[in-house]
Amino acid sequence: MCKKFVSMLSIFLILLLGCRISHTYAQNTPKTIPAEFSHIDSKNAPLYLKPLITTIHQSLTSSLFTEAHYQDDFSLGFDISIAAMQIPESAKNYTSSIPDIYVNNTTEYQTLTGTGIHNPVTIQQPTIYGGTSTPLFVVGQNQTAKSLASLDGKNIDAILGLPIIQLSLNLPIYSQGKFCAAYYNQGDVSLSFLRVGYNQRIDKLIKGLLHDQTMAIALHGSFNEITMAFGDSIQSNFSSIAIGIHASKKINKSFMIYAGFQWEDIQGGFDGARKKVNGQIDSPYPEVRNNEHLQFNFMSDNSYKMILGLKAKYGIIDVFTDISLASQTMINSGFSVYFFRDTDFY
Repeated sequence: MCKKFVSMLSIFLILLLGCRISHTYAQNTPKTIPAEFSHIDSKNAPLYLKPLITTIHQSLTSSLFTEAHYQDDFSLGFDISIAAMQIPESAKNYTSSIPDIYVNNTTEYQTLTGTGIHNPVTIQQPTIYGGTSTPLFVVGQNQTAKSLASLDGKNIDAILGLPIIQLSLNLPIYSQGKFCAAYYNQGDVSLSFLRVGYNQRIDKLIKGLLHDQTMAIALHGSFNEITMAFGDSIQSNFSSIAIGIHASKKINKSFMIYAGFQWEDIQGGFDGARKKVNGQIDSPYPEVRNNEHLQFNFMSDNSYKMILGLKAKYGIIDVFTDISLASQTMINSGFSVYFFRDTDFY
């Protein structure tokens, strides 16, 4: 992966950490997508990047809750956490499509269909987390032969997600809000991040829902959005939502376990200008030959998540860790610091 594309992805990390992007970067604003991505079409690009988008998606929907024992008091604090994902083998390959006017010119395929017969085919190629791609020799209906190359993967078995830094506000209605926002705009570079979450304890609102005083149950929801733009040449928008239910049980004054289930979804897409070249581009993809923008919607492998965790409390500090069963199995750990909290509740 070329340096410019790595820089674009790392901006998400820089933004969430609240760091200031240097003026030097703004002066070197990328005007087109990386050259290697200029040769992929809008149908295969989202499939190639799908596991990476899943990692970002699962990161943003983590640390929404670490307990359900919200009290009728006020406290303000912050959370810092980071997750690690294990990449399944199923996320390392995708079914790559070939333009309809081309067929696979292998001997086996010719035996089945006859040389040059119009019949689109697919082939397994590596995603960004996979290995080496398989070069393909294709022949069109007009018998024009072309070599079709795909992007190689990065051989990734495990990866860290985006860090989560957020404000946490406990309200005297047995609820908790989560919030984080950042914005940067300099020259042609525009970046923004917004995270909003809300947790509402319901066993205190519905009498008789729970008889065990060491337990609590709550509903939760969240919205995240990341946008970036490099002038009119590269623009992207990513948003995610999550809705679920969670519960916690006190083991003693210092420890509790928590668990939850949530549905989550993403929206958004990417629009990037390809690098202009002189002369005709030799590609079987019409959009590449015509030097059209690379445009596609983001896709994620994950829709549901089950979470099980352990939390330790000591004064104004909480430490937590949990495991999530999702498309990419995830371990999330972090800590919280709360001010003005009445520790008698705990």
